[in-house]
Amino acid sequence: MDVEEILAKIRAFCEERTRESSVIRKAREKIAGGKATYAEAQKVAMEEGRILEEAFAKYLPEALTNGYLYREFAEKLVKVPVRDQAKEVTRAAEDVQKALNEAAGIGIRPIVPELNREQLDGIVTGICNENFERGKSEFFSQVENFMEGHVDDFVRENADFQYKTGLSPTVTRIADRKCCPWCNTLSGTYRYDDVSDKGNDVWRRHKNCHCVIEFNPGRGYRKKATKSKFRWTQEDEDARIAYENMKKSLNPVERGFEEAKAYGKTWQKGSLQEAVAKFAPNATPVSDDSGRKIVYVGEKYTVGYDTGGNYFRIMINDDGSKRPFVNLDGSKVLNIEENGKQRGATKPEYEAMTHFRNTDTERRR
Repeated sequence: MDVEEILAKIRAFCEERTRESSVIRKAREKIAGGKATYAEAQKVAMEEGRILEEAFAKYLPEALTNGYLYREFAEKLVKVPVRDQAKEVTRAAEDVQKALNEAAGIGIRPIVPELNREQLDGIVTGICNENFERGKSEFFSQVENFMEGHVDDFVRENADFQYKTGLSPTVTRIADRKCCPWCNTLSGTYRYDDVSDKGNDVWRRHKNCHCVIEFNPGRGYRKKATKSKFRWTQEDEDARIAYENMKKSLNPVERGFEEAKAYGKTWQKGSLQEAVAKFAPNATPVSDDSGRKIVYVGEKYTVGYDTGGNYFRIMINDDGSKRPFVNLDGSKVLNIEENGKQRGATKPEYEAMTHFRNTDTERRR
């Protein structure tokens, strides 16, 4: 028994089934047409969960020892295929969110959540601690729930970000036609701020739950503004204070890493090498004493690179304004278009659109 050979079989099986799936093909077509909702993204998630179930049922028995799957084998044979197939779910959900934002006239990039590693670890632990034949039904259900939950995370994180930038998003839970009484009681549309707690029942799924959670940006409708444009809870404030205190104990490079970790999900991606070539060609890189910052000063623009966080920003030289940073095309980020009208970009929107996660394989030092 060769783990790499079994993994290759599982991945090939999943790739072929995904390629041949009419469910995924139809969902892709609807998404490409800009008319899809999260219902299509969830169809993709359910289909990918079903494909994984078939692959695991067919090939995992080859890796069993006395009816059990060893942890070191499961780390590859379960986690790698799940992550592979989750990429298709991510692509579908990201495209759906992009279409929803555009339809609402909101110039914000979709937020792409990370996979729930803790949940995936729990799934692996469960199947490794149980005889495979006895535990496979529960295991398959957990894998499918994991894929559908990834779509839910897209809804929650995009709603959360848009809410904190001043919008008033809503979420709608739609019960599956074969749903249980508990799920039926949760059907309905909610203001995001009323269900923002991650532990709220609206976000919960039980075994074999196929409810759909939809997202509505609110077509640019904004809640009553506060001075900060944010509605902080005490938990938010405590977390912010803890984070700021933690940063003080780090060296500058470590602080750059932590800042990118904390805020980078909302940032755009871009090539530092291409940005330097475009905005500061032939510039000599200059590093600060801490080793955290490297700047490339051009005739009109300066590109600043953070070595710890592996991100960069582009600034207009001698701009003199409070917002001198620009987008990747060199344009200033001042306004956001909502529902055909222009409004000033909030600070979180400005920060998100003027920070760029470096996509170059080789980091600068």
